[in-house]
Amino acid sequence: MERRPVTFARLVANGVAVWYTSRVSCRIAPTRWRLLARRAAIWPYGRHRSRPERNHPSMPNISSAKKRMRAEEKRRLHNNVAKSTVRTRVTKARNAIAASAAAPETDETVRAALRSLDMAVSRGVIHRNNAARRKSRLMARLHAAQEADAAK
Repeated sequence: MERRPVTFARLVANGVAVWYTSRVSCRIAPTRWRLLARRAAIWPYGRHRSRPERNHPSMPNISSAKKRMRAEEKRRLHNNVAKSTVRTRVTKARNAIAASAAAPETDETVRAALRSLDMAVSRGVIHRNNAARRKSRLMARLHAAQEADAAK
């Protein structure tokens, strides 16, 4: 027997839009909706994943939990900015080391990268062992490049 590919159909059963997978065509008679609702699953992609709305199942009812969600969202955005800053400065330091390890601006960019890693640790954005590992790798790269320049 030939197998048909899985198709995704959007059904509106009891006023709720659901997606269901089947091997039948997407044209489904309304009388079959009740039978298919048992196999139905809410489509896992979409707005509700990123932003809970008022009457969504994942939105809490308790006011303190709602406040906690708002605080977590603010903290998440703040942490993402801090992590992005750290990544940018570490990348600039790596590029400066690759360009010329002996240049004085290389030392400044490396120092700025180390400072941003330490600040991220003090603010609780990244773990101290994560920062220590990244600083160690950055300094090892700097010293290896300086030794290679000195050997030339």
